[in-house]
Amino acid sequence: MKIHKYHSCENSFIVIEFQKNIEYATFATRLCNKYDVDGMIVVKINPVCMIFYNKDGSRAKMCGNGIRVVMNFFYDRFGIYKYLDIKTDSGVYTCEVINKEPFISSVSLGL
Repeated sequence: MKIHKYHSCENSFIVIEFQKNIEYATFATRLCNKYDVDGMIVVKINPVCMIFYNKDGSRAKMCGNGIRVVMNFFYDRFGIYKYLDIKTDSGVYTCEVINKEPFISSVSLGL
């Protein structure tokens, strides 16, 4: 399993691709403490989906900085550029790449 570390607006996260038969809550607590990050994001590729775990292993429906990290991950991994719909536990959000270098993305959180 590859573990990726990303930063967004003073938060840091571990990003991993979804695999079956993993107890993610326990895994999140262990990895977040080991790498001193704020949370762990599990991504599913098709359809694009993010599952967010806090440092304590609890699950959150959504994370604004986390979703931007997911956009950055998909850009790095697959060269996806411009727009990407990302499913979360609180709905689907459309992310947009604003700039490639440095990487800047935007997402309407409906606030």
